[in-house]
Amino acid sequence: MDLGYPDIKVSEISKRMQVTSPTVTQLVKSLEAHGLVERNNDLVDRRSVGVRLTEKGEEVARQALETFLATMSGLIEYLGEEQSEQFIELLLNVSRYFREREADMLYFQGIGDDEA
Repeated sequence: MDLGYPDIKVSEISKRMQVTSPTVTQLVKSLEAHGLVERNNDLVDRRSVGVRLTEKGEEVARQALETFLATMSGLIEYLGEEQSEQFIELLLNVSRYFREREADMLYFQGIGDDEA
């Protein structure tokens, strides 16, 4: 079964998760020990390693997605249409707040870098 997950570099996982590469490397080692991912050397850049889900990892990912979707469906049913729309609006506002805060922090970090 192939869910279409391509190899992804540890550095890319690190960026997306906003954690250090050594942290991701330890997580990947644990997932690999459980048979959920495999590491592949890049044919072009031998220093670079790609990570890919195994068949078992794809099954776990599929089950997690199904569980998540069922949970969200249940939440929407529980809240009803009006409260679900309010919830979505709140989540969008929270997301916007954190994106703006992150942008501000990056801006001020950049100012500090120029002065050093």
